[in-house]
Amino acid sequence: MQFVEVTPCGSKAQPHPRSGHRAVATYSDFWIWGGYFPSHNPERPPMFAELWRFNYALRQWTLEPTTGDAPDSTVASHSMCVHRNHVFVFGGTGYPFGRNVSNDLFMLDLKRLQWKKLQLQNQQPHPVYGASLIGKGDYLYVLCGTDSWRYCSDVYEIHLPTLCCTQIGYTFDEPEDTTGNGRYRQEALIYGDKIFLFGGGSNSGLAFAFELLPVFDLNERRWSFVHTNPDPIHNFPTARKFHSIFPLGEHQILMFGGANFDQTAGIHTVTEAYVWIFDFEKLEWSRSSSSMIQPTYFHAAAMNRRGEIWSHGGVIQRSTHDLPDERITSIYKMHTKVPDLTEVCWDRFLNCLADRNVLISQPHLLTQLNIPHFYLSNNMPGESDNQATLNDRPSVTTLLNSPEFYTELNNLLISDGNKESLETLSNLLLPITKLDATVCKGPVLPVNDIRGIDSRSYSKNERYLRCKLASLYRVIDLYGWNYGTCYNHVSVRVNNSTDQFLTKPNGLAFHEVTGSSLVKVDSNGSKIDPGSTTFGVNALSFSLYASVYKHRPDINCIIHVQTPAVAAVAAMKCGFLALCQEALICGPATSHEIQIDLDTNRLSVDEGVQKSTAKILILPNHGILACGANIEEAWHITFHLILACESQLRAVAMGIDNLIISSDQAAKQVTNTVAAGGGGVNTTDVKWAIGELEWSTLMVVLDRAGYHTGYIYREPLIRFIDKQ
Repeated sequence: MQFVEVTPCGSKAQPHPRSGHRAVATYSDFWIWGGYFPSHNPERPPMFAELWRFNYALRQWTLEPTTGDAPDSTVASHSMCVHRNHVFVFGGTGYPFGRNVSNDLFMLDLKRLQWKKLQLQNQQPHPVYGASLIGKGDYLYVLCGTDSWRYCSDVYEIHLPTLCCTQIGYTFDEPEDTTGNGRYRQEALIYGDKIFLFGGGSNSGLAFAFELLPVFDLNERRWSFVHTNPDPIHNFPTARKFHSIFPLGEHQILMFGGANFDQTAGIHTVTEAYVWIFDFEKLEWSRSSSSMIQPTYFHAAAMNRRGEIWSHGGVIQRSTHDLPDERITSIYKMHTKVPDLTEVCWDRFLNCLADRNVLISQPHLLTQLNIPHFYLSNNMPGESDNQATLNDRPSVTTLLNSPEFYTELNNLLISDGNKESLETLSNLLLPITKLDATVCKGPVLPVNDIRGIDSRSYSKNERYLRCKLASLYRVIDLYGWNYGTCYNHVSVRVNNSTDQFLTKPNGLAFHEVTGSSLVKVDSNGSKIDPGSTTFGVNALSFSLYASVYKHRPDINCIIHVQTPAVAAVAAMKCGFLALCQEALICGPATSHEIQIDLDTNRLSVDEGVQKSTAKILILPNHGILACGANIEEAWHITFHLILACESQLRAVAMGIDNLIISSDQAAKQVTNTVAAGGGGVNTTDVKWAIGELEWSTLMVVLDRAGYHTGYIYREPLIRFIDKQ
């Protein structure tokens, strides 16, 4: 993790040295907007209302012409962020600073290079520059800023679907600066449900320190402060403003650049070149060995999805204070994580090219070298050109109604050699469930929706586990065991080495669950990975299952069954009876009371679960937990549990005394047979775990119905090949 300077290729134009501009980073490009350079030349204004693109693969700058209603003069110290594939710009100042200040919100479409001014409803933030703009879910948050006279730490919440703007936080009293409140050019980051502020400047010129961090709680909607711990050797970072911070992993941020204000000399001084790291879990600062090549402030920096931080321009300090500070146009890059092998190979290939423009002028060379085409589509500029080409194509309706399409389709249907094409056409046009789903009768959402760049967020095992758990939710829905609700619970342990679990977000129906929508939580029910939705989890209910996972390391999947028959058996004093073969397949059952801790508001099962080895845990009046060492076993037990409970519910009507209970010897024999896997009758060389063969058969049914489960089949004779 070290900064390197990137030298642009070719002799093309590049941005003029500047400061006060802002940047965003996409997968293929680094973009900067606005900026300031002191000028006394009337032919060259000091402000830059221009959009520059730096393409990583070509290593070239391009000045992009834009259309629409764009910010014109307030293009310094504005706020800029990428959220849900859109670029948002708020506020900013013109020159002289503070004379013309904006409170407008703009959206930039990077594909069409088109600006749009958004009309906020309800309230309008104060005109400010140096504010922070960050997004979470359906909301943008605007924090702090100044109009050069009034400094504030107000918080505004903007609901993007409706553009309703509401002030939810108000300026707090700054403990470090007694001359006034508020700050600007701070950095902000959302961690959990809280917004942390780092540094910034005050009305007196003071730069705020990092021992005491302001924190805004999005739930309670109020400010508070947290005390942080210093680096054991290097103490706290130097107080600063005009700096940058970015997330590092799940629980840390890194910080670099910025300036402090020397109140004695009345000048800004660049802070040290080191990169600092802050740990949210420990609330501790540490100075890393990484450093900036050239310490800057008022630079523009952004991080892309590959974990690369790009930084451009800014102000550097001369060796002597007699000379004015200098603005630069250099560009730097730093990796915050180890690149994928494919990215390393791609970069190596690019470095071997004498002229990178060959990627555009002769793209067929990539095909001859067997380099996948998506490297070009993902890394080359020209997305706006692709959009224009798309607009020129005939519509789908026109194609479907054309005589040419009718002729080609007719030839396809009568030909014997087009089975693969017909299967592809069927998957494309008919993704309708062929199963007797109780809830979903319409088009099927693919279970395996973790594809492309999104798949890099998870390990291979977790991707597979996510698809398998999402498939389990779909199966439960198709059998009608969830009764159309979203409250029944299924969860799985990610691995045995960490207390991390996957479960469905509360509010998502069973037939809507996909691999990417699952939420990863810890044993307290706190979100580690929110998945692709904005829903949360039922932490109270999950605490019950967490207590089982804690005391039963042999259990890795829990299905809470509450169908009427199962709920009825759970309420019987006689318990779960060995009346039929399905009951014997489930094995022994133990009963446990639910306990609640009023201090922590957490549920748990009684201590008897620690001594139990049963996979059937009865919760009197609250259903039954069907448990397994994996998803397949938990499903296998659930299936037979429901059948057994339905049989018991009918049988007890004749009276308990009239029932014939299976002997212990018969129960033991069935248990041994089931433990052999393969339904107890497997005669092949393939060894199946409990429920694995039955689960594989279910996945064939789902895949042929268009669910695209992503399941990896072990038996090639029945393997269903997904040719999507």
